[in-house]
Amino acid sequence: MDESSRIIYGILLLVLVCSALFSRRIPISQMVKMLLIWIGIFLLLFILFSFRAEFSIVLERVKSEITGTGNQSSNGQEIILTRRYNGHFWIRAFVNNVPIDFLVDSGATGIVMSTADADAASIDYDLSDIPVLSNTANGVSKSYRASIGEMKIENSVYQDVNIYVSPTLGDTNLLGMSFLNQLQSWRVSGNQMILQP
Repeated sequence: MDESSRIIYGILLLVLVCSALFSRRIPISQMVKMLLIWIGIFLLLFILFSFRAEFSIVLERVKSEITGTGNQSSNGQEIILTRRYNGHFWIRAFVNNVPIDFLVDSGATGIVMSTADADAASIDYDLSDIPVLSNTANGVSKSYRASIGEMKIENSVYQDVNIYVSPTLGDTNLLGMSFLNQLQSWRVSGNQMILQP
């Protein structure tokens, strides 16, 4: 249905409502009140229909914030990530049984965790060690070598995973090529990233 058809359909519905109100012989003030209510309902439905894509993005964001996995699903053989509102793919992993969200970044060499999430997952690292320096979009970043005892993503479990812990990363964790290279395959199709463990 094109835009002009929708407008004509809306006008016909409004005329139908108005004629129903006139036929009931109710007072003008009550009729105007009911007419305004119906106009409000039509406007609300029109807005919801016009911005349905935007509303679905908001609902997906709320769902992903509540559950942490609103953009992640698995059919047993593949893990399917849906691109989030910010244009990136995120995945939830259980690091030493602690849920941690990672940004999937094919431009990153390894797996990098923030100090806050590394502490939450009881990962040992030593800030007095010699740091590994990396060039990033935000300048030179310092990180420290560490290891995850167990990392679980959906049905796949990884043991003794080498990572870096970075005090300069903020609250973002990166899942880079050292992880992606362990998969049988990974690809991006439209708004989805499909990982095959």
